[in-house]
Amino acid sequence: MPIRRTSFRSMPATAKSRPPLEPGERIVLNEQGGYKIRARSGWKTTEFYLTNQRFFLYLQVNGIILDVPLKQITGIRVEKMYYVMRTREAINLQYQSETDKCQSVWIIVNQWRDWKKFLTQLCFLKLDHEKLSQIAALVDDDCRVMLDYFWRHGHAHIHQIAEAIDAPNHMHVLMLIRDSINPAAEKVVGCPVLAFERSKKDPVSGEKVFFNWWLMGRDTPWQDTTDRLLDILDEGSRLQVILEVKGVGQQDLSIDVQAEQLTVQSHKNGEEWQECFNLPVAASGHSPYIRLKNNLLEIRLEKLDSG
Repeated sequence: MPIRRTSFRSMPATAKSRPPLEPGERIVLNEQGGYKIRARSGWKTTEFYLTNQRFFLYLQVNGIILDVPLKQITGIRVEKMYYVMRTREAINLQYQSETDKCQSVWIIVNQWRDWKKFLTQLCFLKLDHEKLSQIAALVDDDCRVMLDYFWRHGHAHIHQIAEAIDAPNHMHVLMLIRDSINPAAEKVVGCPVLAFERSKKDPVSGEKVFFNWWLMGRDTPWQDTTDRLLDILDEGSRLQVILEVKGVGQQDLSIDVQAEQLTVQSHKNGEEWQECFNLPVAASGHSPYIRLKNNLLEIRLEKLDSG
């Protein structure tokens, strides 16, 4: 008779129950494990929860026994500690109490790498252009287009990303996020940078956005500013203008050329704007070449005097 093998559990099972959550709160990780508040105290078993708002310990009988908002977590490190007759990796979480006192809790979970990764993402990730460039250097062209899109917009629905890279289907986009972008981000910043949110407030518009992918760890959202990408190239008999735009399609745009001044205008509802640019030489506005792809607007104008 064959022997049936069972998986080894170093942590005894406890009865499952779901704690109450706040409005808009979402569980990121949930696992049973051991914890202790003081380094010399004994280990106790509980359920750990990490949400998009807080980290807490929960017991069915006692309810929430430790509740720490993410903004009060000040540090995280992994150290070796003795647990259930062997040495295990323990996460030491430092946090600021309500009385501004620095405190710690040690936790041991089987999936400790995931806990460290997502705690880092939610509490400590600070993504700037330099780090984003380091991530982009490790991935292919489609992934770089996706990262650029997220850097400028902050978030996107999957169909917007699929359109930006001409993806064959949504699964292709998800595979790029899972197998390329987030693994590259873990090498550079120690955690994923793209995360899916069912509902989250846009920091620019203040509106709730549903079922979008978000770029995590940004200090400030991208905004239309005069230092965005703008390049004017002299190609002999013509000028090439490359301008970064967002939130509009090519059908929403019109241009007007008056000698040495180029005006670009958006007519899309909610995205109306107009900008003027000085050209190095006078150009003709007759039959200009206009192409918009991946939020880069290319305009080609014939010079009035090419000689």
